[in-house]
Amino acid sequence: MQKSGTAALVAGLLQHAVHNWSQTSILLILFLSSAITTQIMSDAATTALLGPMAVALAQALGHAPEAYVVTVAMASVASFFTPIGHHGNFLIYGPGRYRFKDFLIVGAPLTMLVGILVILIGPMLWPD
Repeated sequence: MQKSGTAALVAGLLQHAVHNWSQTSILLILFLSSAITTQIMSDAATTALLGPMAVALAQALGHAPEAYVVTVAMASVASFFTPIGHHGNFLIYGPGRYRFKDFLIVGAPLTMLVGILVILIGPMLWPD
């Protein structure tokens, strides 16, 4: 993504779309995008795909890139919406006799709780 220039291109397009947004709003959208992408890709692939774009976006906006990368990484590994979103969820799906709906009922609020914590704590740890 970085070598081909795709990350910078996408970040430039996003910068124009979100330049008036608060950092909290941008991190929330980044978290949700990463969490949803993890439902169809592995957590490592999602982080590898969206991480460089998050760094480029943070730099373009003049923000600390660490908060953006941590948001992407945490969303990728703490996505509990479905049993296929994380390999740990899938491992307990059958033996625990869980239903797909169980993950939505418990996993969605848990994912949002993790998201809120990451979005609030990240900029405090890595200020601009």
